[in-house]
Amino acid sequence: QLLAVAIGVPVLVGAWLLLWHGTYHDPLVRTGYRCFALTAATAPWPFLALAYASRRLDPRHPALAGAALGATAGAWAAVMVELWCPLAVPDHVAFGHVLPLALLTLAGAIYGARKLGLRRVG
Repeated sequence: QLLAVAIGVPVLVGAWLLLWHGTYHDPLVRTGYRCFALTAATAPWPFLALAYASRRLDPRHPALAGAALGATAGAWAAVMVELWCPLAVPDHVAFGHVLPLALLTLAGAIYGARKLGLRRVG
């Protein structure tokens, strides 16, 4: 389930946005720097809240748990960005909307591997 969340969220968000691309004419074409930055600036807050709430998770799969937390926090941030952004051009969606989710998932996996796992007492 954790792997499905970690991989599925960025894929489903990208697919959902691209489904709307054919229904209207995009008013302009942009690379997606603003959407990328807004997602990156907004996502740490839900991630910190989720990480604090789940600090007592079963540590069997800490990297996957962290990746799922990162994808979930990225999805919360993406909802706000997608309501604000009027574009659905495939290049824009890939860079401005899906790439931040993928990077947040990766950052969550790194965080989970370091902070959610068992600690060795030496």
